[in-house]
Amino acid sequence: MRVPVLEKYARFYQAVGIFIAGGIVGAAIYMGIHQHLFNTLWLENYAYKEKIKDLEEDMRTLRKLRDSQGIVAKVNVHVDAGEGRQPLDTVTQKELEAKIRADLKFLIGKKSEDIQDNPDVYKKLLASKMYFGVQGKDYRVDVQALFISGTQLTYWVTAKDTARAPTLSGSDQRQR
Repeated sequence: MRVPVLEKYARFYQAVGIFIAGGIVGAAIYMGIHQHLFNTLWLENYAYKEKIKDLEEDMRTLRKLRDSQGIVAKVNVHVDAGEGRQPLDTVTQKELEAKIRADLKFLIGKKSEDIQDNPDVYKKLLASKMYFGVQGKDYRVDVQALFISGTQLTYWVTAKDTARAPTLSGSDQRQR
C-alpha cells in the first residue's frame, strides 16, 4: 500500500492549525468578557436586593412610628476602610453594614433626646467591636461620628481587617 506524501498538504495543515488556535483564543477572550460582565451584573443585583430589603424594613418601621416625633425611626450605617487603607468591596461593605445595623436595631424607638444628651455612650456601643467571618475575614469596627437628623440616627464607622491567629488542625492537635 502506498503512503501519501504529506509535504504536499503542509500549508493546508498549517492553515487548519492556525484556524483552530484562533478559535480557542477567541473563545477564551469571549468567556473572560462574559464572566466579567456577569460578575458586574451579580454585584449590582446584590446591591439592589440589599437596598430593597432596607427600604422594606424602613417602611415597616416608619408605619409603626408614623406619628411619633423625637423618636429614632431609622439607623443608618456608613462603613469606610479608613485613611491609607484599600477600600472595602461592595459585598463586604454591605454585609458589615447589615451586621452593624442588626446590632443597633434596639435603638429604633428610643428618644433622640437621650442620644443627644449622651452621645459617648452610644459611640461606645461599637468601640473596637469585632465582626467575625465577613467574607472570610474578621473586622474591627470603630465609630468615627454619630449624627441625629430628625428621626434618623447615622453612624460613620471604620472597619479594619484583622489577621486571624493560626489554628491547629485536628491532626496537629492529636500529635501533641
